[in-house]
Amino acid sequence: MTDVMQHQLELLVLNHSALRDVLVFCADTLIFFMAAAVLATIIWRFSRVTGTLIARVAVMLAVAALFAKLLAIFIVDVRPYIAEHFLPVVPIAHDNGFPSDHVLLAMGLLVVAWWLDRRTLPFFAAATLLIMIGRLAIGAHHTVDVLGSVLIVLCAAAIASTCPFPASWNRPLMLLFSRDVASTAQH
Repeated sequence: MTDVMQHQLELLVLNHSALRDVLVFCADTLIFFMAAAVLATIIWRFSRVTGTLIARVAVMLAVAALFAKLLAIFIVDVRPYIAEHFLPVVPIAHDNGFPSDHVLLAMGLLVVAWWLDRRTLPFFAAATLLIMIGRLAIGAHHTVDVLGSVLIVLCAAAIASTCPFPASWNRPLMLLFSRDVASTAQH
């Protein structure tokens, strides 16, 4: 069965050199800018960082990694460049294409940013969508691989959101640090 979306994006990369550079950037480099933007959001909104947030992020990442590993055992999807016998425009792994690690990470970053400051959602959602499009365009993944990654992280985030954590973990870490600094200064 042909993945029409992936194939059309692949044709764009092959036939338009300027667009190829943009899509390769989205596929391979944008994730680093997205990670830096999440780090900047954490610094900017540090007053919202709590023990509960850190625990939720840890649970989400662990559950997403577990789901990804388990599902990859049952869902084997040969990468498009291998299945269609063409050379990819950038180096791509030769392993199972399901799920997309880049999209798993992008979605995880999107959720972290959303938990910190919902106003950042449009930026991170757009970046995640561009990463998805880029991964399809360079022949690294089929549509099911990137959409599967989105669903995995959404399920993991839902599980993490429902985990009960101690109420004392809801205090901002900034308050804990300011108390430690004040007590150190007094001694």
